[in-house]
Amino acid sequence: MTCSQADEGCPYIAGANLRLPIMYEDPKISDGTEEQMKVYRDRSLEIGAEMFYVMSQIKK
Repeated sequence: MTCSQADEGCPYIAGANLRLPIMYEDPKISDGTEEQMKVYRDRSLEIGAEMFYVMSQIKK
């Protein structure tokens, strides 16, 4: 899970079997606005749901 800058800056992860970049818009775009709490909450829920799905697909 990365922001686009982190994905571009770290294209290689030593020892990783799989690199699965999942991009999210940085919620800081809403800092200082009336929507700030909602944007952060929505992004958190989005990341949680997608991570739950990804982890459920891992085969042991």
